[in-house]
Amino acid sequence: MTAAIFSVESDTQIALKGKIDRHNIPSIYPQIMAWNQSASQVELELQHVSRIDSAGMALIIQIIEHAKLRKCHIMLSFMPNQLRTLLSLSNAESLLHEHIKK
Repeated sequence: MTAAIFSVESDTQIALKGKIDRHNIPSIYPQIMAWNQSASQVELELQHVSRIDSAGMALIIQIIEHAKLRKCHIMLSFMPNQLRTLLSLSNAESLLHEHIKK
């Protein structure tokens, strides 16, 4: 899987799949910003992310902020090691600690 995919799996689950990087984000960004969640908590599933860079990390933070404005809490599941490393290197772990599903 090479392209980035944003999918709404259900009212309480969305997913990012493929390469979530600066080259592929523009193709899914309008779809993400048009997403109107109705649940108070939604799981963002990352199990099928094959690659993520700092732009992908910023996109996830933006998804969380986008949902927050609509009074929705995002929980991240199946966080890739690449994302954990990026968060650590950029000292951004504290931004997402309450959004990581344990």
